[in-house]
Amino acid sequence: MDISAYMKRLLTSSQIGFLLVGVCLTTPAIRVQEPEFRPVQTAYTYKRGEQARLLCSIKHLGERIVSWRKTTDKNPLTIASKTWVDDPRIRVDHEEYGENWDLLISDVTPDDSGEYECQFTVNRKKLRQVVNLTVTENSGTVKRNPDILISGTQFVSHGQDINLFCNASTAASPGRSLVWFKDMQEVEDDGERISLTTFNPRHREQFASQLRIERARADDSGLYICRSADELLMTSAHVHVSTEVSGSNNVKRAGSVSSLQESKAVLTVRLAISNSTFVFVILLVHRLFT
Repeated sequence: MDISAYMKRLLTSSQIGFLLVGVCLTTPAIRVQEPEFRPVQTAYTYKRGEQARLLCSIKHLGERIVSWRKTTDKNPLTIASKTWVDDPRIRVDHEEYGENWDLLISDVTPDDSGEYECQFTVNRKKLRQVVNLTVTENSGTVKRNPDILISGTQFVSHGQDINLFCNASTAASPGRSLVWFKDMQEVEDDGERISLTTFNPRHREQFASQLRIERARADDSGLYICRSADELLMTSAHVHVSTEVSGSNNVKRAGSVSSLQESKAVLTVRLAISNSTFVFVILLVHRLFT
């Protein structure tokens, strides 16, 4: 065998080997995050005429399309952010790049009761999350979430404190621990504005938690969920923070600004009149002496 040819082949093979090793070392590993549903409330009770909000939250959705449908109907209610039925009461509440795809049904009736599913397709397989909606008459014969309840300040002015209380039954959930979520994100005690307090009421068959947010801001508005740690109980409440500053004298301030603007306007008019009069006198004098 020709030794020079053998060495050339050996060198070429080594170079190829080093090249392959270099490619493997420099090429980063690609990790694909599979989409999945976030835990949400799965049973809802509303009265006739209210607006129902059915929650659906998906993380790592990517370019996949979300749709809603009533399980008794073959046709979808919504696809992406568009409504596909001739019903102006139905729409999807979704912000661009957000994880929430909530189905809103305004002016609900008992006919809207039933199972609804939020779904998307991944790897040619449909993933579904089913929720149940119950719409009752205004007689109030059916109680909403009897084993877990939220109470407290749901409508506050900017700068006021939000105080929400969640009471749960130990018979329905023996875990005796409650977790708070705001717009599907867990709420944590930050030691500053937000504080969480767990305590036991007078009745031993209940346990409770308080969520307090000081100096409320506009971005504190949203859907707050209280859930037992064992996920057996869950309920929610909407909190709205108005833009009006609590305790402000907006009327007086507006009046003072208005008065200041009015004073400036009057001064401008007076100066204009004075200047006009001065010019008129100069022209008159010039005419008399020429």
